[in-house]
Amino acid sequence: SSGINAEYGDPMETLFTAAKILLEKKIHRLPVIDPRSGNTLYILTHKRILNHIYPYLIESKLDPFFYLPIQSMGVGTYKDVKQLKYDSKLLQAMEFFAKTKISAIPIVDDDLKVVDIYARFDVITLASRGKYNDMDITIRDCLQLRSSQKVEVLTCKATDSLIDVIKSIYRAQVHRLVVVDDTRHVVGLVSLSDLFRFLVFRTHYSRPEESEAVDEEKHFQQFEFG
Repeated sequence: SSGINAEYGDPMETLFTAAKILLEKKIHRLPVIDPRSGNTLYILTHKRILNHIYPYLIESKLDPFFYLPIQSMGVGTYKDVKQLKYDSKLLQAMEFFAKTKISAIPIVDDDLKVVDIYARFDVITLASRGKYNDMDITIRDCLQLRSSQKVEVLTCKATDSLIDVIKSIYRAQVHRLVVVDDTRHVVGLVSLSDLFRFLVFRTHYSRPEESEAVDEEKHFQQFEFG
């Protein structure tokens, strides 16, 4: 219908192109369409792309930037990271989601140590339970509505290398890690989107003495086909 801009991928396109479309269009799912039949072949997400390239990634000779600390390369969000407590109201989370592109909020205890996380996706659970319009509900009550049991919040350090963060996200099959200091105080967030944004659009870290631009698509494709 008029006014709807449907984004979809061609099965002959590269994973680099698919990752780039997901980032540029700020979408989380990219249907891959058979151009002959018009049928959807599969749905690509950042997680599925990572699952595909990961085996090649860990077996490849990696550029030096993979071993640099994530914060030093600007991978992740470290400014204005919102934090809430269990007794905070849902309204505070919804207002923050509406104003920012961040998809999750760390939940901290009275000592400001991270104990949980509230994500945009959790809002879907609220809607399914008919609680979406109850803005006075607490974050604790919201999290108790989750269908799955509470799991440990996965964290990393700002000094962790890019490859170590990629490994952690892949092995846990999560969308993000909370970046913490040695006392579990929140420093930032790093997500799958942050990783792909860096890998696809990164500045030149591997050979800073050279002036020519990096062929990112060629670099990315080495992980597509081994």
